Amino acid sequence: MRSRTNRRTMLVAAFGMATAMAIAACTSTTPGSPTPAATGGGSTPGATAGESKAIIKAISGDTQTIDPRLNFQPRASEMVANMYDQLVTYPTLTDANGGLYSDVTKPEGLLAESWEISADGLTVTWHLRKGVKFHSGREMTAEDVKWSWQRAAKIQKGGWFDHKVTALYSDNENDIDTVVTVVDKYTVTMKSQYVTPYRPQVFANAGVTVYDSELMKQHVTADDPWAAEYLKDHDAGSGPFLLEKIEPGVQVVMKRFDDYFRGPAAAPQIVYRVIPSASSRATLLENGEVQFAEELDLNTAKKLAESGKVTIIDYKTTDQLFLMMNTLTGPTADRKVRQAIAMAVPYDDIVKTVYFGYAQSGGGPLPIGTPGYDPNAPFAKYDIEKAKATLAASSQASGFDITLSIDASRPQWEQAALLIQNSLAALNIKVTIDKLAPANYNEQFFANKLPFFIFQGLSWVNEPTYHFLLFWEAGSYGNRIGYANTQVDALLAEAKRSTDDALRNKNFAEVQKLMLEDAPAAWIGQPDLVIATTKGISGYIQRPDQITRFYTMTNQ
Repeated sequence: MRSRTNRRTMLVAAFGMATAMAIAACTSTTPGSPTPAATGGGSTPGATAGESKAIIKAISGDTQTIDPRLNFQPRASEMVANMYDQLVTYPTLTDANGGLYSDVTKPEGLLAESWEISADGLTVTWHLRKGVKFHSGREMTAEDVKWSWQRAAKIQKGGWFDHKVTALYSDNENDIDTVVTVVDKYTVTMKSQYVTPYRPQVFANAGVTVYDSELMKQHVTADDPWAAEYLKDHDAGSGPFLLEKIEPGVQVVMKRFDDYFRGPAAAPQIVYRVIPSASSRATLLENGEVQFAEELDLNTAKKLAESGKVTIIDYKTTDQLFLMMNTLTGPTADRKVRQAIAMAVPYDDIVKTVYFGYAQSGGGPLPIGTPGYDPNAPFAKYDIEKAKATLAASSQASGFDITLSIDASRPQWEQAALLIQNSLAALNIKVTIDKLAPANYNEQFFANKLPFFIFQGLSWVNEPTYHFLLFWEAGSYGNRIGYANTQVDALLAEAKRSTDDALRNKNFAEVQKLMLEDAPAAWIGQPDLVIATTKGISGYIQRPDQITRFYTMTNQ
């Protein structure tokens, strides 16, 4: 597997909030990355000791839960990533501009000291690091790993995805009980049904956490067998920070875990302060009262950069902005309608006027920079006359009314929606923009109740099979528009079980062609990850999931 391409780091004068994470940070030097062991593991040094103040981030709203398996909010995922650890992580490298980034091609041990993969490629044997303490003070063991995998499989709120893409089971989550085996106190095995191309990278994902199973079992009830209620506002992790308090509507505070196995973090606290007003968040950042601020609008961020009071850094990504169209009901159930809409999206205008050029326009089912991406695929291009002709040949030739749903906390989404609204008017498609609160948007998304909406998504593992499993296979985690194509699924199933790169790339090229013809979405573009922070912050590492880890960071 290759890391994402077209990566650049530079100081810029405009700020494109590129991701659903909308995180802000800066780059500087941190301690060298650990050296992987021959079997795939490695040691990980602690952060450099030094005087550091608390790091404060202004966020736009509360979190519904900080359960690693039940949260669907970027800010909650960030909290989780700092309170919990995974079996593996990635080494840190320095780019030509001095920025730090993770080498996703070489996973190394974190909670696992090392691992081996069997000769047939099906079984991974994990050798756990001894002496790792949970925040409760208990030592982590193989029993905690097995219980954590069982919880993720059986809680049925998205945890299944990590297991499915690593082929631990297909449809029956109870299979997890037999495919994960405790060998001894510090050894556990996991057996897959077939060889997958991205193990063990998946086990570095922020949500693939190991819980303190003994603590969790104390809060299990008959109605809540996996202690989800407890984990809404408690943590059961072993990460560098532990939960200190949650004050709804005010703040979430995490404090340094001094018994962390890699050594204590430099920053004594991480504070997420709830500031609903975007202008207030910008003012606090400008004044240095917070070090990070999420969901800033572009014009404000540009002025902050020009003032010299903040550092702005830009990264190319494989993140994608979609205009999603329900394929089962409503006017977009007609493929020609979807094709017409895809031809009417002003791709270049969105990149220029919404993202100030800090995005790549257009694209398709595989992001630019992902292995298997076909640059010669029949991508949708803005062509309003062809769009009119295509709509005229559809079941909705005279036009129609439709509601376009967006997350109200995403200023770039609203600006893109306005451009789409204006463009579709030329087809006699009257678009009403519905700005939903983030929690309402997420709820309706996962309930498949958004027939026409803007969405942003990023595959944490930059591999085509993983990406398709996440977003586009029938019934997949991110496919909330009813898209299904038996030919697409057959091609993906063959690629998923093959180690022949030529066959896989041929299949992926055909899938991209078929999906662009089906047009279940208009792939608007790939926003950059553009991040901002006050000058005193150092130690930021660019990660493939675009989630900020504070362990290596200081505020001086």
